[in-house]
Amino acid sequence: MLLLWLGFWQLDRGRQKQSIQQAVSANSRHTPVILAQRPVSWSELQYAPVTLQGRWLDKPRFRLANRFYQHRPGYDIYNLFQLPGDGSVIAVNRGWIGLEQTPPALVRGTGSNRISGIVQLPGTGFTLGPAATDGATAQVELQYLDLDTISELAGHTVEPAVFILQENSPNSLQYHWQPIVMSPQRHYAYALQWFALAVTWSIFGVIWFRRMKQRSAGAAIHSANNKTQ
Repeated sequence: MLLLWLGFWQLDRGRQKQSIQQAVSANSRHTPVILAQRPVSWSELQYAPVTLQGRWLDKPRFRLANRFYQHRPGYDIYNLFQLPGDGSVIAVNRGWIGLEQTPPALVRGTGSNRISGIVQLPGTGFTLGPAATDGATAQVELQYLDLDTISELAGHTVEPAVFILQENSPNSLQYHWQPIVMSPQRHYAYALQWFALAVTWSIFGVIWFRRMKQRSAGAAIHSANNKTQ
């Protein structure tokens, strides 16, 4: 039963990843939306090109630990960006830096700033322990992305979405964002492996059961013969 459950779980994960790929492909062709305030629905803008108009907030800055680029460990850097229309604040993923690197200071234009990128609604995976261990500094290290923790430490209610800064734009770092890490095909391949193992173990189980039944029958016949002698 466990092997079958794992197989169906991989099939479900594959379908989820396929849906994400389709959404990214469809929404990436949309005309960029310009926002100076919170939209009616962030979910309708997921994976769509968006331009935000507003200002960078000075601090705190957040670095998300355990991020890898080309097999190198490092951090994803998040800064907060405020929209002037209603004062809403969104966390902006500027990109990746190595463990030994320090992110450069933000480059601000005179007056309002415009930044381009895409919107993503972060998922909630398995978590263990608090997201941040120390929030008393201008730069906070996060063990996992938690917007409630960011809101608490920043003193602003952060929007339930993150903004992925466009590659090669001002203030962007090493771009490495991917909508999915494992392709649907790999999930389907793993599902096939689990189902194959389930069939194999079922066959072994049937063979074992028949042999045990034959042994039991043989033992019964042998016992009956001994009684008749």
